[in-house]
Amino acid sequence: MSLPQWVESQHKAFTRWCNMNLAAAGHQPLDDLRTDFTSGVNLVKLMEAVSHESMGKYYSKPSTMQKYENISIVLDYLKHQGVILYGIGAPDIADGNLKLILGLIWSMILKYTVQEINEEGHSAKEGLLLWCQRKTADYDDVEIRDFQSSWKSGLAFAALLDHFRPDLLDYATIDKSDPAKLLEMSLNAAQQAGIPNLLEVDDILNGQDEKTMVTYLAYWFHTFNSLENVERAGGHVERFIDVYSTAMRMRKEYERRMKTLINELQQSINKWELVEAQTLLEVIKHHDDLLEHKSNTKRKWISERTALAELLGNIRVKLSTYRLREYKTPDELSMPYLNKVWAQMLHAETNWSKKVAGAFQKYREQACQEFADLANDLSIILTTISNKISDVSGELEDQLLMISQTSETLAPLDATLDRLFELDENCRLLGVEENDHTMYSYDEIAYELDLVKLMVENKLAFIENHMVAREATNITPAQLEEFEMVFRHFDKQSKNTLDRREFESALAALGITFHTDAEADEVWQEQAVDDKVSFRDFIMYMVTATEDSQNIEQVRQSFEEISCGKNYVTKRDLENALLPDETIGSLVETMPELENGKYDYKAYIDRIITETEADDRPPSTSSLSSVQTENGSTDASSFNFS
Repeated sequence: MSLPQWVESQHKAFTRWCNMNLAAAGHQPLDDLRTDFTSGVNLVKLMEAVSHESMGKYYSKPSTMQKYENISIVLDYLKHQGVILYGIGAPDIADGNLKLILGLIWSMILKYTVQEINEEGHSAKEGLLLWCQRKTADYDDVEIRDFQSSWKSGLAFAALLDHFRPDLLDYATIDKSDPAKLLEMSLNAAQQAGIPNLLEVDDILNGQDEKTMVTYLAYWFHTFNSLENVERAGGHVERFIDVYSTAMRMRKEYERRMKTLINELQQSINKWELVEAQTLLEVIKHHDDLLEHKSNTKRKWISERTALAELLGNIRVKLSTYRLREYKTPDELSMPYLNKVWAQMLHAETNWSKKVAGAFQKYREQACQEFADLANDLSIILTTISNKISDVSGELEDQLLMISQTSETLAPLDATLDRLFELDENCRLLGVEENDHTMYSYDEIAYELDLVKLMVENKLAFIENHMVAREATNITPAQLEEFEMVFRHFDKQSKNTLDRREFESALAALGITFHTDAEADEVWQEQAVDDKVSFRDFIMYMVTATEDSQNIEQVRQSFEEISCGKNYVTKRDLENALLPDETIGSLVETMPELENGKYDYKAYIDRIITETEADDRPPSTSSLSSVQTENGSTDASSFNFS
């Protein structure tokens, strides 16, 4: 079974790497990594060759278990050296698991060949790639991005050789059109420069495995590294100047920030020592300031204090790295001095917090008690008034007097409620959520007061209305109920009175309108007192108006107006008079039809008069309630004001 290309490439290259190191130590070369490491003997020899350290005693002719022990010597040594081996155990190597064996050899290559590479702070593969890029940056057609495709053309190898050993290869004269020929020439030149030949041309052309290429290029780095002493020396000087300049900038920044922090701490200490919380608003302000300080300002100070300690440590590390003179902070900007000021700040903060907390709790308890006392008193007063209203009895006049006197006692409670609102605001500002001294809230008391006021108003209206009903003897109970229903509908605020707009709307609903504004003004002036019409005056007016509406001629006149003087009336005429659909339907069904939707209203009225006389009973308001409206007549009984 053939192996993947990358496995074959690694196997071949890593075998050469192993043999090169074994040969340097005087050992025999390997043929196949799958079988040559199974006993662990060659692995121990390789480990000693690359690490230059003895692995101690091992079994030269091991049994099965002793093979594991030989291999474990190497694995344990690598782990002790900080090499992380993912899933590689002694049985894997003894069983000839090629992929894990290649992983183990790669870990050794990284540790003892690649890890030593360092280029501008980048180590191992990154440093090697950067080193290749820097050395070939000035060469045309060379762009090194990785350890695989960037090397297929052979130009990168040629550029490196021209940079370090122009005597072996001249980049300006190479033939760029034949990658295979150029690669062969470059590898041969590299071998002349002392670089072991781990690769073959076909391996590179076919997309060489990255690990194999890294291993090979690592030898280029080590071979040519000695030629870079001058460049490296320049880099040391450059980095030294950069480190020193950076350290000086960091020192100035430290001193500036330390001075700012200490000044802020001292200013706050002085401010807190002068705190005096007298009024409620002052206490609340100091309480809010304290919360803001602990959640924001103090956290910023803590963060800055930590950052300054870290910055000072970084400055000293930079200076000590290059063995420069240690930075000694001024006494007034030193960390010990900051710690001293910090302790003073904590002491002042504690005193400030205790002072504010004590005053805050005092005002809080006082506010709760004041609110509770007033809320409890108000609740008792309102309950007493409510019970008194519920228990009222006797003559209507006596009840009216008693309820009126009770109503007068409610007026001062508005000011008391305003005071309760102020106390509730104080509690809210002090963060009170539950008041242990009362079960009542402001909203509950305000709602209860509104209910009691409404109860008094309704009771007064109820008594007054019954007194009016007692006086209104010229109308039927049904008529009185209808009038009261309309009055209540337009008395939106339940004040037992109507303003002019409400009054005229109520009359219109009952079928009464006025021909002119002058007529409307006259009626309003007669009925209104203080620009309002009471329930009693409304009922009395309706009694009079109802008596007037019994005139059948007025009804006949209304039909004539609706028909615009015609001897008949149409459905459209009735609709234009804004009659309810139910009333229109009733009239269309009962009026004689002349022709094509023309109805004889005169015959209809005559029939009603005849039927009424035959029944020998007066016409009811409900049957003759079509009194003149703005556009004609309407049926008051058809209005629903529920």
